[in-house]
Amino acid sequence: MAISRNGCINIIAILSNSIDTKLDGKIAFTWIGHAGCHFRIPIPDSDQVVTVLTDPVLSNRCSPSQIMGPARLQEAPTSVAEMAESQVADIWPDVLVLSHNHYDHLDYNTIKYFFDSNTAGKPVPYVFCSLGVAQFFYDIGFPKEGVTELDWWQQREISWSSPQNHEKALKLTCVPAQHFSGRSLSDRNKSVWAGWVFEALSKDGNTKGKKVYFAGDSGYRQVNREHLQSGYADDTLPYCPAFEEIGDLFGPIDFAAIPIGAYKPRVAMSAIHMNPLEAIQVHKQVRSKQSIGIHWGSFALAAEGHNEPRITLKEEMQKSDLPFDQFTTMEIGQTRYF
Repeated sequence: MAISRNGCINIIAILSNSIDTKLDGKIAFTWIGHAGCHFRIPIPDSDQVVTVLTDPVLSNRCSPSQIMGPARLQEAPTSVAEMAESQVADIWPDVLVLSHNHYDHLDYNTIKYFFDSNTAGKPVPYVFCSLGVAQFFYDIGFPKEGVTELDWWQQREISWSSPQNHEKALKLTCVPAQHFSGRSLSDRNKSVWAGWVFEALSKDGNTKGKKVYFAGDSGYRQVNREHLQSGYADDTLPYCPAFEEIGDLFGPIDFAAIPIGAYKPRVAMSAIHMNPLEAIQVHKQVRSKQSIGIHWGSFALAAEGHNEPRITLKEEMQKSDLPFDQFTTMEIGQTRYF
């Protein structure tokens, strides 16, 4: 399929009954757009899965108002109501995970629908968020015992029984990112921004399953105007050490969702958003076996074309020493198995 650098990408309905419910030990990953990642992670020594949904933004705009602000480049592939009504097994999330409180990652309307979903007979998902973000959920009505906020390098193990009495267990670790936070002028950097590592556990907690890394939103290095004018390569600049630390502690990672968009102009964006070449370095440093590029193609948040991140990632992977398909992209709503 030919794709222009400014064209929009395909949308695939994620609730198709053709979705495979037998994972055979594989991670099922559905990209719902931007940083919205739907993971079905197999529980070891079991035929059960734990479903994790990150940073869901299903509103038309990622903004304090649905009247103005960055609008979708195309419609969302699903809604909370459709997820609640789906007959596909394990579509409904057991756990919601939030990386930080920016509007393109933490959407009031979407989150409130998950709280109101108990009217459709669905349990309110557990919530894990970065330090300082829990009050957002309390204000909506989420019970305090159902919301956990963590700082960098903190981790929790949770276990529970599903409505079908299936035992599930998951370990979550909050890991560093290079970004910032805030929903207004008065709360800038008053809460933590983060990535997350997930690991499904056996019922007794002794057997560890596959590891997933969700990078959230992050830069890799800061590129200033003087450096750009100097003609020196970016790799002469220092970079965020967190990714190597994540790789040392958790690698190899079975699957990673890594941001690749909103990186232009570089002087303004490099400190907070990595470009595709830098994302490949992150893929290597966290020791990911397979990665998918996220945080592109849903909202126009920066100066690059809507499809430029995808095209550039493909070009950079072709020039790298990695297998071509080890780090690639997907359509919004597409499901793949890893």
